[in-house]
Amino acid sequence: MAAAGTQPWHLILMQPSRDLEEGQEYTLRFLARTDHIREMEVQSQISKGDFHNIGLTEKVTLGTTWKPYTLRSTTSRTLPDQSRLPQFCLAAAPGDVWLANVTLVRGK
Repeated sequence: MAAAGTQPWHLILMQPSRDLEEGQEYTLRFLARTDHIREMEVQSQISKGDFHNIGLTEKVTLGTTWKPYTLRSTTSRTLPDQSRLPQFCLAAAPGDVWLANVTLVRGK
């Protein structure tokens, strides 16, 4: 991306339409790196209506070497087959971001 967006969610990489269970803990693991140090917001939302958050909102700092990340959250206010987790918000800063080995499991 050549220029930053005005909102982090102006460029999103996501896995839409998951059926996450209400009140359950989920663990998201991934590897990430970037071409320069920057922040990336990782969220969970529903994919329609008011797009409200369902548990995860966390900023991670990415570096220029591969680094593992583990994020945990408990879901709330989910809708059947309407969950977006993970949702990587990438428009806060210009540059390239690489993601690998993204996994989402219920529990720890």
